[in-house]
Amino acid sequence: PMTVDGAKGKYQRWQTGLFRAPWFARVFVRTMGDLADPIYEWAYQLMSEDLATAETLADVGCGNALMSRRVARGLDDKRRHFWLLDQSQAQIEAGRDVIREIASKHHVTSYARPAEENPLEDASLDVLYTTGSINLWNDPVRGLEHCKRVVKPGGVLWLFDQRPCNTVELAFDALLVKRVFGLGLPGYTAEEVLAYARQAGLPDEHQHYP
Repeated sequence: PMTVDGAKGKYQRWQTGLFRAPWFARVFVRTMGDLADPIYEWAYQLMSEDLATAETLADVGCGNALMSRRVARGLDDKRRHFWLLDQSQAQIEAGRDVIREIASKHHVTSYARPAEENPLEDASLDVLYTTGSINLWNDPVRGLEHCKRVVKPGGVLWLFDQRPCNTVELAFDALLVKRVFGLGLPGYTAEEVLAYARQAGLPDEHQHYP
């Protein structure tokens, strides 16, 4: 399997451990619910056409399920099935109130499993999305292979992540303009993610948003 080595790998392992810590999960759900709202709204608008007709959806690397809450609020015309998957049990537990809100109008199934061990059935999803998560995956290629496996033929996979904050300008942009913590540092570049997607056998078609 592909793993990340060197300084980037050490940072990734530290960051993954942080997201698994119960205290951080509780802080994250309180702070990111407000700080990241513009990001969730932006991602939702990009996906809205695909989401409108989806019956089965998955949020891989869902964290506290904040992105899925935004999706669910926009899809209240009929019940859908949301599959929530995150490697951190602490994140899912901290997001129980968020998940209960989603479950008040939709079916919800959650798993504390990494993307590389996605338990969903083959070709079972209309839309799969992952937001700010791939930089935490130990093996992005394997994770994307599973994403491809569980999406139906003709289904859609949306992947969102921040650019690496590897310059002073980008760090200030993340912290002060986009109002995120910059935890994706050093993250993966768009070129790296597209290379992982090709290795996973995903179609060589993409749209890149700044």
